[in-house]
Amino acid sequence: MGSDTYDFRHSDRPQTVPNHPRLKVNVKNGASGKLIIDGPCELEGTLNFASGRGTVHFAGYPSPPMQSATIKINIVLKGRDVLFYADEGFTSNGLRALVSGNRRKLTFGKDCMLAGDVEIRTTDNHAVFSTDTLEPVPSEGDIEIGNHVWLGLKTTVLKDCRIGDGAIVAIGSVVTRDVEPFTVVGGTPAKVLKRDASWTRQQSPSREDMLKVMEEFGKG
Repeated sequence: MGSDTYDFRHSDRPQTVPNHPRLKVNVKNGASGKLIIDGPCELEGTLNFASGRGTVHFAGYPSPPMQSATIKINIVLKGRDVLFYADEGFTSNGLRALVSGNRRKLTFGKDCMLAGDVEIRTTDNHAVFSTDTLEPVPSEGDIEIGNHVWLGLKTTVLKDCRIGDGAIVAIGSVVTRDVEPFTVVGGTPAKVLKRDASWTRQQSPSREDMLKVMEEFGKG
């Protein structure tokens, strides 16, 4: 299956996407946007191109059993050449993402699973400065989420973070720094709860299911 590419320009009304009737696209303030869909998937929610030029890219689902899953999103892009990218197998029960800042990126590796009420932001959205030096503190940073990462219900990931392959972020956690591969983190701010751990989509996985995860995502 080839990629579907949709280009959007400023409009006073929400725009629609063929084959995705529950997705609305808003383009304001002279912005422009591009949506790329490589494979089968069903998108629901809103894409908001708030300023500048942004790209949203979904690789889709690699296998038929996942084709019925709906990707629920509310994504805001602000700035020049900003990017949201989700590789194959991405699922979301409710992602709110702000990708803001020129050339900023939010990327997901393969087979990532997001629960509901997940918040991810590449920016503080307001200026922060040192009261000692009156120098600005960095308030933006790319976010890179690796392969086969599970973000639990009501988790938050803040700017300039990298989450390693196979990691799990527990319910209600706030990630403020890098997360090592194959670890479970939790809390506010998130800290390591367990090492050498990962997950499967099956609730009662076989040994073969678990070995497949380890082999495919680098722990084999």
